[in-house]
Amino acid sequence: MMRYLLYDKETQVRLLYVEDIKYGRHFLKIAKKSP
Repeated sequence: MMRYLLYDKETQVRLLYVEDIKYGRHFLKIAKKSP
């Protein structure tokens, strides 16, 4: 499983992008808001 931590400067929110190659699915989870 590949994980990418993306940071959206506009919304000040970190997005956790998880790519599951085994099932070919993509997940986008909102991580905790960084101060």
